[in-house]
Amino acid sequence: MRTDEVHKHLLLVEDDADAAEALSILLELKGYSISRAENGLEALERLRSDRSIALVILDLMMPVMDGITFLRHLEADARLSKVSVIVASATSPALPVKVEKIVRKPIDFDTLLLAVEKTFSAVQMQPPA
Repeated sequence: MRTDEVHKHLLLVEDDADAAEALSILLELKGYSISRAENGLEALERLRSDRSIALVILDLMMPVMDGITFLRHLEADARLSKVSVIVASATSPALPVKVEKIVRKPIDFDTLLLAVEKTFSAVQMQPPA
């Protein structure tokens, strides 16, 4: 896998299948490689098995493991704590960790895309770990 491909790989964590499909298609059309998870537990497993993921777009209200619990686990895992996160939420939550951006639902795709582009630009400027 080329370096530029690694930095354009993101994980979409969303339990609403229709929303996840729509966002995946739109982001893929913009050149991003998308992996998906339906809950926080599945997302943690995916991040632990695929080190090429540089960004997570995270829904907060999900079954099995919600987004807040996912963020706590992410921060506690030294290998994963550097992964950037954009939260998608219908509310303005108090989060236990710093995230790159909170995008309000219903999601305005241009706002989300701008946040994704800014995050990937920042990731690419950082030296490899």
